[in-house]
Amino acid sequence: LEHIKKLPKILLAYHAADVEPKEVDRRQRLLTSHLLYALMYSKEARELNADPQIDRNVADMDYTMGSIYYKECAFFQQLEHLESAKGFFEAQENDPYYARTLYALAPAYERLGQYSKALEIYTKALAIITGQTNPNLQDKINVMVNLGSCHASMKNPTKALELLVPAYEAATATGYFENKPEN
Repeated sequence: LEHIKKLPKILLAYHAADVEPKEVDRRQRLLTSHLLYALMYSKEARELNADPQIDRNVADMDYTMGSIYYKECAFFQQLEHLESAKGFFEAQENDPYYARTLYALAPAYERLGQYSKALEIYTKALAIITGQTNPNLQDKINVMVNLGSCHASMKNPTKALELLVPAYEAATATGYFENKPEN
């Protein structure tokens, strides 16, 4: 069990090591494969022994897998992993990863055309971030922009502007755009 607890950190450290650009895709495929195996073994270990650290590791790995599947545009797989991570973090609303998990989950629903579900999740993420003692302003701006964009997709420009204008003003006031690389 001790090895299972350390597995996610070991895998992520290994895969975060500097590699040449031609190795990035191969390293990404290995990370995905290794994380899936680690997830499988961690879930089996969780069934054998109730340990909060194993539960946290499973949630972290599910979150990471959801992020990987988002980049691959595999939204059904993304939903599966992020919904699983959300289940763990839901019980611990003060955990900053709860809002981030919701924020990562909503775009999958949005991309699948389930805008009302995405709106519900974005709204919950924004409420959690806003209610935090020291909210991460960048996270708040990102959620406001995506929530506004979702309202625009649903042909609700008034609601979209109610979110996008304050998000832009906050981003401009804090130098948010100065820290972003140009595309």
